[in-house]
Amino acid sequence: MIQLGSAPRTFTVSIDRIVGEQASFEVTYTPVSGRADRSSPTSSRSSNRKGSFVARVSLDRAAHCDWVQAPPVADRATLELDAVRRSRVFADWFTCVDDLVEQVADWARQDDWSTRIVDKPMNDVEIGQYRVPALLLQKLSVKLFFEPLRRVEPNVDGAFDLCLMPAYDDAARISGRPGQWHLEYEPPEGSGLVATASRTSLKLTAANLHRVLRAIFDHAG
Repeated sequence: MIQLGSAPRTFTVSIDRIVGEQASFEVTYTPVSGRADRSSPTSSRSSNRKGSFVARVSLDRAAHCDWVQAPPVADRATLELDAVRRSRVFADWFTCVDDLVEQVADWARQDDWSTRIVDKPMNDVEIGQYRVPALLLQKLSVKLFFEPLRRVEPNVDGAFDLCLMPAYDDAARISGRPGQWHLEYEPPEGSGLVATASRTSLKLTAANLHRVLRAIFDHAG
């Protein structure tokens, strides 16, 4: 809940990056009791929702907040602080995800995997509803999906799953923080990877990712 005026109010909150503008975001607050259309919570058309408050936040240099659909004057300062805070958390997480997805895609292509970046909807209490990049990989008939799983875990800054499609079976997990990512994988028999306590943990490098991708491919094929 967000304290507005004399009583707390509950909103669903969504955030979008503004395309073509660096470090700029649109944050939409939709009252839970309202009748606003929630069919596409992170749509760029969110500013057309009746009953919603919509802020545009710029984090370039000093943070700045403008209103597309403004709340009552008495509530603006509270929501502006909240919108800036959410935008900062989202900006850091989006950069983390985007950089890792691009790196994994680049390394996978070096090993003859086809790749395609797609959007994944996510939701957490610190940001709200949002979308970040995920990655589809394919080699011959083997298809994988590399996706952000959660933003925060104990002692790490993010966790990502590498799943075998279409069954969505867990194949490997990457967790840690930028510059300190680790790849965890439960190797099948004969893969050439030695497991410790049923899973092996490797530093995320191009060579180690190739080893794991090849083991998954050989086992799935």
